[in-house]
Amino acid sequence: MAIPCIVVTPRAAALAAFLKGLSASGELAVEVADDGASALEKVKGGGSGLVVVDEGLPDRDSLAMVIDVLMANAMFNTAMITSMTPEEFEDKSEGYGVLRGLPFEPTEQDGRELCGQAVGVIGCQ
Repeated sequence: MAIPCIVVTPRAAALAAFLKGLSASGELAVEVADDGASALEKVKGGGSGLVVVDEGLPDRDSLAMVIDVLMANAMFNTAMITSMTPEEFEDKSEGYGVLRGLPFEPTEQDGRELCGQAVGVIGCQ
């Protein structure tokens, strides 16, 4: 059974290659949520999985969304798409357990790599 993966972004079309990479192996069941509220409804359903939070959500800050995911269901891991430098991202996200920071325009390869990392972590839970 595939691991649930929710990509929270208002720019699904621009992230098409990344989404393709995430779902290529079939190990993640990828779905897109346009905003944080709809993603949180899916996370509250229980289980474990991955939430990829894009920068520039219409209803909340991306780091606030990571915290909201943790509060709703700590069994969901998170990753963030961000325009921050790696150093800035590490400084601001430290302590939130974010698996990975991704570039603002993630590639198909970024999706494949995140999938492998998430499956490795979530499969051990």
